[in-house]
Amino acid sequence: MARHGPELVNFDRPATIRSADATRQLANKAGAKSKPSIQNTFHIDLKIEVKNGDAKEIAKNVKSALRDELDNLFSTELENLDY
Repeated sequence: MARHGPELVNFDRPATIRSADATRQLANKAGAKSKPSIQNTFHIDLKIEVKNGDAKEIAKNVKSALRDELDNLFSTELENLDY
């Protein structure tokens, strides 16, 4: 919940959360002089059906499919964190 500073989260299954103290210790061991940066990398495969090649229709389908995948990804991760 980051009440005592940033916490490092590893989104394995189930997610692992390091306390603020443990995160600080890792950052210090790594020689961090400033606040740790956060980087998330997600690989998302989308399957889009295209009937007539209309750009607006393709964009609408991509938006919908991406929204569904992100909703699924984040709801799964939140369940792993017991929120």
